[in-house]
Amino acid sequence: MGSKKYRKKLTPRTDAIFKNIFGKEKNKKILEDFLESILEEKVKVIRIEKSSELPTESAYLKDSTLDIKAILEGGEIVNIEMQNSWYSHYNKRVTYYLSKLISSQIEKGEDYEKINNVISINILNYKLAGMPNYISRCDINNGEGYNIDTAKIYFIQLPRFVEERKLKDPNNKYEDIVKSKLDQWCVFLSNKNKEVTKMAGTKNINLEEAIRQYEELCRIPGVVDISFRRQLAEMDRRVAEREAKRRGKKQGIKEGRKEGRKEGRKEGIKQGYEKGRKVGIEENKKYIAKQLLEQKVNIQIIINATGLTKEEIENC
Repeated sequence: MGSKKYRKKLTPRTDAIFKNIFGKEKNKKILEDFLESILEEKVKVIRIEKSSELPTESAYLKDSTLDIKAILEGGEIVNIEMQNSWYSHYNKRVTYYLSKLISSQIEKGEDYEKINNVISINILNYKLAGMPNYISRCDINNGEGYNIDTAKIYFIQLPRFVEERKLKDPNNKYEDIVKSKLDQWCVFLSNKNKEVTKMAGTKNINLEEAIRQYEELCRIPGVVDISFRRQLAEMDRRVAEREAKRRGKKQGIKEGRKEGRKEGRKEGIKQGYEKGRKVGIEENKKYIAKQLLEQKVNIQIIINATGLTKEEIENC
């Protein structure tokens, strides 16, 4: 199942692969090594909590966020997110997730001392404005030495790492890149230089095992299939949202002018957006199916990914 062409596009950041490498109980040592590289202290993972399964159907309703939640020996709760696509207001999303991790620890009337510290680690495959360094840590403090250590937030921007370490420069001395554990793991996750990744694996036994599992997962048809459908769902989401906004705005303005009042305009925009979104999704499914047919992708995979019938696909 799946094409060889798509298999080559799988990376350690791919949802199914990232989750299998870092989110399995059997891989605690791998997760501990990764966390130690970020937190710069010895880490012992007590357990990795089971996260929601990756979607097999209704993929259009899902986003590209992957959650890994781990409990450390000191009671700290660590939440790791791999964010492959840019989202507006991501800072608010991070704050919301963090607040839920804190507030969900106690019930009404219980003591605040029961609350354990939480750590949010966000690995981004895009750049954030205002954060020039590839790794940044955000704390709650007054700037004069008083800290509230209940929450810590880390951002790792892989594109900035690639630029900062000149990972694509053939004249670069790669030995200098892989000296620190964090750089070793970022080389692996960025997936921009196989030669440097292999070198990093020779210096870190846990990373070497992660690389081995990654290469093995890339050969499993089921992983390729679910990752393929996930990528199609993300493509569909982006195109459908753009089309829905365009159609919704046009229809909303038209209806708003016709009614000539504020409430009519709001209702028109809302109805237009929903109508445009539905039309956009259906049109984009057929567009994607046509492109995949031209690339000779197995028709059953196209059916599973788009939800179209065989007849609808053949008539695209």
